[in-house]
Amino acid sequence: MAKDKRLNIGLLLDDTLDTPDGVQQYVLTLGRWLSNRGHTVHYIVGASKRMDIDNMHPLAKVLRLKFNGNRVGTPLPVSMRKVRRLLAELDLDVLHVQMPYSPFFAAKVIRAADPKTKIVGSFHVLPNGWLESLGARMLGWALYRSRKRIDICISNTHNTSIFYHSAWGVASEIIPNPVNLDRFYQAQARPHNSPKKVVFLGRFVERKGALNLVRGIALLPSSIKAEFHLGGKGPLLQKAKDLSRDLGLEGVITFDGFIDESDKPAYLAQADIAIFPSTGGESFGISLIEPMAAGVPVVLAGRNPGYESVMHNYDELLFHSAEPQKIADILQYWLVADSKLIKNTASSLAQHVKQYDIDKVVGQKILEIYTL
Repeated sequence: MAKDKRLNIGLLLDDTLDTPDGVQQYVLTLGRWLSNRGHTVHYIVGASKRMDIDNMHPLAKVLRLKFNGNRVGTPLPVSMRKVRRLLAELDLDVLHVQMPYSPFFAAKVIRAADPKTKIVGSFHVLPNGWLESLGARMLGWALYRSRKRIDICISNTHNTSIFYHSAWGVASEIIPNPVNLDRFYQAQARPHNSPKKVVFLGRFVERKGALNLVRGIALLPSSIKAEFHLGGKGPLLQKAKDLSRDLGLEGVITFDGFIDESDKPAYLAQADIAIFPSTGGESFGISLIEPMAAGVPVVLAGRNPGYESVMHNYDELLFHSAEPQKIADILQYWLVADSKLIKNTASSLAQHVKQYDIDKVVGQKILEIYTL
């Protein structure tokens, strides 16, 4: 396939594109980048209500289920006739499937693809426990027929690559998730005034660690003066608010609610410290990359494989997020750190984040995979 050819590309996702989760961000970020470079991108999805995306092709109903600490979409079976009709209309050069995937939807699309269509798979999910690991291995057996049709696979981290090589016997290229850093670069705003601002942005679910963060803030010495902003929504939001009130943190913690994607860069850029106390279930760490690009001087991350893959060589910014005292300790350390240390850390993170830029690095690597 010629490298300078304008490609007809299908991005295949079992789930919906209506949620702002990591895999959805991957698909939309990559799709926009490819479209901006003259390629035609089709979004083949389980379901979607969005009207703002061209070439959207929802084919199935989707059930929301809990898996790996997340709410994920699982498609109901789609007819092979419907799939074949769509693929005949699209005449794809490349079909890029997000993995692991469902035998009821994506597997049918893969099997129905024209032999001339190059099929690329991207592994996104790193199991968060033995049960999830067993489920992923069993799914690999169920998908044996369709996954043999995939020409080349990508993993977003070394750990993800190792797991699927062991579980599915599939080798993969390691290419980090693409992030559009420009809009975060444009939001950078320095210097900040006292008191320092600490920002958390994420879903209020157990594994994201918001409750432990509230408990950790309560353990800080009274001499530490800072503002804490917690952005996001989820089933534990009210519990977090109640806990904050019970611990006497009213006026210390502000719950800002859901932050729209368009407002996210400015929301992060206000921070002196961004903290993400996830306890697990992360295969990557887009949420860490975004504040780095927004110029946040210090980005703190819970110790889990996905976050550690992004924060390699930054052990001083990692902490055990299951322990509120550890959260308090690392917050205290960085809230009182001298300006030279903070400046050096900010400068280092600003360089570190460039490797994840879709414009300068990641997009081109994926495009090269398409045209090999």
